[in-house]
Amino acid sequence: MDSAIVVALISGAFTVFNVIFTTLSARSAKKQTEKFAEESKFNEEHRNIGDGVQCLLRAEIIRCHDKYTARKYCPVYAKENLNRAYTAYHNLGGNDIATALYDACMELPEQPPNEENEDEE
Repeated sequence: MDSAIVVALISGAFTVFNVIFTTLSARSAKKQTEKFAEESKFNEEHRNIGDGVQCLLRAEIIRCHDKYTARKYCPVYAKENLNRAYTAYHNLGGNDIATALYDACMELPEQPPNEENEDEE
């Protein structure tokens, strides 16, 4: 075989290999880009859901604080519920004024003040 033919065949083989490799690389890069975009969208949606739940939990903590400080006591069942709400709120990253409100509710007595004793004093 003539050396020019061999060189042409080798050159052609490298060209075909290069085209195949470039095509596969481009497809892989496109799939990775699409996958990253989907993951980013999922992560953003997940963050938004977490932010919404955190907001609702914060509102519940505030509502409980207002309700039970006005009553001047907080029953055990309400403290348990408030504890669960605060724990979830805190685990979602919340840690602002709601912590002080939570602590204030937890310090309230669990029974209503005895009004008869207040009249005697």
